Amino acid sequence: MGGDPRRVGVGWGTEAFKVPWLIRYLGANVSLHYCFLHQLLAHTVVMLILQGVLAYFYDIIYPGHAVELDVCRWNQVVADVIWRGPNRMEHLGQCRQYPVSGDFDNNRPENGQCEDCRTLPVEETYTVHYTACAKPWECRIPHPRVPRNPKQAYRLRELTNVTTCGLLFRKYFDFRKDIEDRMAKVIGMSPSQRNGKFQPEQFLGYCKRSGGYESINIPDDLDLKQIYGF
Repeated sequence: MGGDPRRVGVGWGTEAFKVPWLIRYLGANVSLHYCFLHQLLAHTVVMLILQGVLAYFYDIIYPGHAVELDVCRWNQVVADVIWRGPNRMEHLGQCRQYPVSGDFDNNRPENGQCEDCRTLPVEETYTVHYTACAKPWECRIPHPRVPRNPKQAYRLRELTNVTTCGLLFRKYFDFRKDIEDRMAKVIGMSPSQRNGKFQPEQFLGYCKRSGGYESINIPDDLDLKQIYGF
């Protein structure tokens, strides 16, 4: 836990992402483990969600079995890749991505060391973290924001890429449309009307206005095996 803020890594293994398997592995001590994690990371937002569970598992339970993944392709946030402030920070102007060579002084965009995650093609993305882009169901475009405190402007400068975010919104709603169409075919459920007028090229008709999301109605007894066949 902790360490250099530029080091971005995540545990990876065949079974690691199967949370029920992880809970069975922790067994009777699961409450103790969560209690310990809560105490250890009491002020960390991710402590009891998947990121926190994985970090704890590979740092504490199963150390030495992790690899570093490409932050633009795995858990893609579409966020700025440069440390832009505060002005007196040690890493100002450096790439946020950890240099594999360990050479921090030359880990700068002018040396070609940063891949700009904000412009990565969607087809090269494996998983997405809708944070800088905003959540698709919030039905809003992540235009640049102006902070109340001008001293915090560096945090929001060039924060994300609106075009890439829009493409990822569309991908999210492509998946939603797919499951609705499958439910209509398999169980006869009527799909959404999809007639929303807010940025339909990105939200595919699921947003009536900014903040006006059309929720999906899924039966309580839905069995995804019926829909996807696995």
